[in-house]
Amino acid sequence: MAEVLPLLIGLVPRICVGWELSIWLSPTQVQTLIDWLAPLVNGYGGKLYVHFQVWYFAFQQPGHVTADFWWSNVGKLAGILHQSDTRYPKPEFQARLKDCLDRFAGGFGYPADSGFGHPFDCIACEITAQEQFNGQMSEADGDYWGQWALATPATVGPFGPVAIMGSGNGHTQGA
Repeated sequence: MAEVLPLLIGLVPRICVGWELSIWLSPTQVQTLIDWLAPLVNGYGGKLYVHFQVWYFAFQQPGHVTADFWWSNVGKLAGILHQSDTRYPKPEFQARLKDCLDRFAGGFGYPADSGFGHPFDCIACEITAQEQFNGQMSEADGDYWGQWALATPATVGPFGPVAIMGSGNGHTQGA
């Protein structure tokens, strides 16, 4: 990565620390990667994100609360490429995403400022990827789930509305 990252400067605005981090690394390993990558990515004006397994919103040290993870990453992470799934009815799916927005707006002891003068980004990145890959869901159905994510009501925090910033189903908004 150290050899490739300089080649991406100015070309790739968003970098993800890794995919499914909470499955194959420890919280300490994840934080070590964030601490190493943040100055490199943020230094050229890029945005650094994390991605965890389904419905994981943080990957804190044992004995700590989820807000601790985000406090440790103020000024390092731009946000999360959130992974959800379609096991729940759409209203519950939205309620779960709304819970994430409430936290990024400063609720539940979370920081309201990412360290960059705005809340952390919550991008509904992976919703129906597996079902679409397996042929169990059409692209149109995937787009529909993405539209539901984008229609999740925003939460108002100290920096204004905190909304879903986009979806991994072909629709983007404000990202």
